[in-house]
Amino acid sequence: MFDLTIQDIRKECNNIRVFQRGEQYWENGNVSLVSITEDGRNAEAIVTGNVDYGVKVELIGNRISADCNCPAYNSYPSWCKHITAALLEIHELTTYGEIDKYFIRSEGISPAISAYEKRKTDDVIRLFKKFHIQTQYREGKGKEPVRVEYILKMIPSIDQTMMGLEVKVGPKRTYVVKNIKQFLLNVVNERIHPFTKTFTYDPNLHTFSDVDQEIIEQLLQIVENQTFYKHSPNTYMMSYEDNNRMMMIPPFAAKSLFSKLHNSDAVIENFDGELKTFKWEKNAPNFQFRVEKDGEKGFQLRVDALGDTEVIEAYGYIYQNGVLYDVPTMQLEMVKEMKDVLPSEDRLHITADQMEGMVSNVLPALKKIGDVQISEHVSEKIQAPPLEVKIEIDLEGERLTAKPYFQYGEVKIHPLLENSPDNMNKHVILMRDVEKENKVLSILEETPFRWNGHELFIQNEEDVYEFLFDSLPQLQGVAELYLTSSVQNLLSVQNYVPETKIDVHSSSRLLEINFSMNGISNEDVATILKSVVEKKKYFRLENGSFVSLEQDEFQSISHLFEDLNLKKSDIRGDSLELPAMHALQVEDFASQHRQSLKVGKNLRQLLDDMKHPDNLDFDVPNTLNGSLRDYQKWGFQWLKTLAHYHFGGILADDMGLGKTIQSISYILSEQKNSEGKAALIVAPASLVYNWRNECRKFAPSLSVGIAAGDKTERNKIMEQLDQYDVVVTSYPLIRRDLELYENKHFHTLILDEAQAIKNEQTQTAQAVKSIKATRRFALSGTPIENTLDELWSIFQTIMPGFFPGKQAFRKLSQERIAKMVRPFILRRMKKDVLKELPEKIETVQVSELSTDQKALYLGYLEQIQSEAKEAINSGDMQRNRMKILAGLTRLRQLCCHPGTFIDNYEGSSGKLEQLLEIIAEGQASGRRILVFSQFTSMLRIIRTELEKSERSYFYLDGSTPGQERVEMTEQFNNGEKDIFLVSLKAGGTGLNLTGADTVILYDLWWNPAVDSQAIDRAYRIGQKNVVQVIRLITQGTIEEKIYELQQKKRELIEKVIQPGETMLSSLSEEEIRELLSLSTT
Repeated sequence: MFDLTIQDIRKECNNIRVFQRGEQYWENGNVSLVSITEDGRNAEAIVTGNVDYGVKVELIGNRISADCNCPAYNSYPSWCKHITAALLEIHELTTYGEIDKYFIRSEGISPAISAYEKRKTDDVIRLFKKFHIQTQYREGKGKEPVRVEYILKMIPSIDQTMMGLEVKVGPKRTYVVKNIKQFLLNVVNERIHPFTKTFTYDPNLHTFSDVDQEIIEQLLQIVENQTFYKHSPNTYMMSYEDNNRMMMIPPFAAKSLFSKLHNSDAVIENFDGELKTFKWEKNAPNFQFRVEKDGEKGFQLRVDALGDTEVIEAYGYIYQNGVLYDVPTMQLEMVKEMKDVLPSEDRLHITADQMEGMVSNVLPALKKIGDVQISEHVSEKIQAPPLEVKIEIDLEGERLTAKPYFQYGEVKIHPLLENSPDNMNKHVILMRDVEKENKVLSILEETPFRWNGHELFIQNEEDVYEFLFDSLPQLQGVAELYLTSSVQNLLSVQNYVPETKIDVHSSSRLLEINFSMNGISNEDVATILKSVVEKKKYFRLENGSFVSLEQDEFQSISHLFEDLNLKKSDIRGDSLELPAMHALQVEDFASQHRQSLKVGKNLRQLLDDMKHPDNLDFDVPNTLNGSLRDYQKWGFQWLKTLAHYHFGGILADDMGLGKTIQSISYILSEQKNSEGKAALIVAPASLVYNWRNECRKFAPSLSVGIAAGDKTERNKIMEQLDQYDVVVTSYPLIRRDLELYENKHFHTLILDEAQAIKNEQTQTAQAVKSIKATRRFALSGTPIENTLDELWSIFQTIMPGFFPGKQAFRKLSQERIAKMVRPFILRRMKKDVLKELPEKIETVQVSELSTDQKALYLGYLEQIQSEAKEAINSGDMQRNRMKILAGLTRLRQLCCHPGTFIDNYEGSSGKLEQLLEIIAEGQASGRRILVFSQFTSMLRIIRTELEKSERSYFYLDGSTPGQERVEMTEQFNNGEKDIFLVSLKAGGTGLNLTGADTVILYDLWWNPAVDSQAIDRAYRIGQKNVVQVIRLITQGTIEEKIYELQQKKRELIEKVIQPGETMLSSLSEEEIRELLSLSTT
């Protein structure tokens, strides 16, 4: 039997804080003893915290063994608070002889039903029994209504008045609610609440009126937010904890609550303890003000009812005789200030020279909060002629001056001078329109005018312009303006609107933009255009007048110049000559300014041709050995149209749609017009011979030179350049052989897999950019892999000058970039143009780390997490980035196989075993398989395993010679061998492996576009079978995080290109946190 004292429990708990928290749980009644065995040695309890936690206690000899399923249990050396609370409950029940109620006999309970479940069933029975009783009661006898009385109290604090609420409840006689918070909680939870021996509120017996129910619900909302109030510095929380019978009313809840109390049995108690029926009104109290004579020369303002008024500023209310008035803030401030000035007096004495200020400033304001009466003797002295505001503006040299004055009949007031007004009759009280005067003075304060003690002046030319074109229109609405002729001359009488003519020159093929303005010389037009580039607000003509460059027409020209990236030095007259590639950027400008713009015939034709490439109807060469699909014919027309207008472009068709044959068709069509020049194709080293073979296949009439091999062979090709129609070389070689190309000129430059020049700072990109070619095209299924900077780099080569500098480019919106490049990028997706392409089925197969793998993985993970966390917390992330990324790579290799970098590893790999099973099953089903991995060390491990099981295969990585690649590809597609191991980076592009019908991605690359390239080695034109794509992911590892990251990063670049492109920026600090499961704290 459990025979513990409280001292024993405290001692065994071994943590005074935990004991106190457990004791609090027990005292609050949070413990339910579920069962105890008859021998008293085993007990179960439920302890309610945020959720229910199960506690099991067992007496083993004289030692207590306890267990709890709370999350904190394992963090304590001894017991948690739930175990402590359960033992205190057992102690109390034992002490009072009630423990036997919870005894169970093992034979009395089905082994399938636990004591906990039995307790739950008992609870359900009691619950529905209670509902049954309540239903019977409701049907047999109605509930008794109870009255609720509310007492509002005003409570003075250090710096302001607050409001509290007390409540009384009862059926006939009402009783004070001594703990309002507990009462509200009992009401909402339908629990009884005792008041006296004769009255206990019982939800089964009593009911509230609808109005009281609404008030109680709102009071409960205040209670539910008490934690916020309690920790708030606001003074309305004062005494809240010490006075349970009063609820402090937070200001933000007052309006809603008072509107309900207004319709209830509520009273309000003022500072003197006097109770009055509570009323709440939205209008201001009825203050009475009277102006009358005071002696021979003086006056007085009498104020009634101000002394009986309290301003409750925190709530925005005024209290007067039992009524709370909800008044606007300005009126509230007036009453408050009046009370501060006249705390006890009911009158204000006024001298004769103060009377004008009183009549003009005070009385109009008092009319907003009460009734103002003026005695007859005073009113006959008051005159209120209409206000006329006049401002004289003059120009003295380059100095602009202004003289404002207010005219009331014959009275002229200079608002900025002390000895004002003029012509004032001392026996008259002038009522001035202060509101309008202040409005005018406020506008003047916002102008560039400065005050020197006797006049307003502007001396700076830019300030003069700002006043004339910005401030003057505002003043015209409130004042009569008198401008001298010299000022009027500054304002151009003529509204200068620029006229623009745009066309493409028929011979030079340059875009010509001509500007003219009626009445302005060509020289001034050129200067105005430079001012527009410089973002100036105006241009001043020789006659001194201003031409505002802030007009819509000039602003549109400014935007056009920004789009064209024009500088001041580019403006050399009243016309511009630009490369025709910018013609499409002026189209928006042209559509918005049809009245002031003339578009030439050549430009109209160019714009239409670019939208409809088939306008020019170029013939596909009859020497092409093969036929083009319809979408390929459109691609051919598009290339020819761009070439016709000397533009470049990116053919960005989805992988496998035949970018090669479209390019060959274009080269073939230019053969006769090449003037003896060759076309240059630059491709990845692995694809050089592929281009030669494709040219032989589709265009045997083209002579193709391969600038590869050793230096001697490459020199020979370049020396005999005039013998070739096409020369093919690689990106690495173009960098090394740059001197061979310095004096060569090609009719066309084609960049295959153009993402190779995505970084313009590399030597390769710089070398390619230096090649001399009349027309330039890029081929890439992924022109944007990581950032938009890559697109900028490619355009720097194919259309130099099309985009602004990199920094300016980065400031362009994606929408703007998309609009600029749309005519120069052609992208089609397989799903849109190849309806006959078979289905592609993509699946993810998950494997588990082997035991040896897991031990290594967790060890490396802990080390990398520690290093990354330290780097992030110390702000040293950038310096440690390479080290952290290398660590991430190690984790990925461990998921593949520890043997990729750990010598003599003899354990197994869960993923490798899964791969071998898939290969075995696939071969048994007649499938032909591509296996991609980015780690060549992993491919060698797979190769070893295949050799052990005597499975034949092809193997390709970065060291495989180009010619051998071509031969292996042909052999595989002709049915030789069923397995092809391919390095992701070396074989992810340029290969046509439609002989495969299964693609296995052994490990994931950061960029999903690279995965897509690998998949499209098989899923492309010529594929006749359903292609199954299998991604292998190791459960519970970084690979799952990489896959999630890929999905998040598949932001469609359709804003810039078209659906199908993705953008994956380099790993950010937040992404590294996510990959390594590091919290942000």
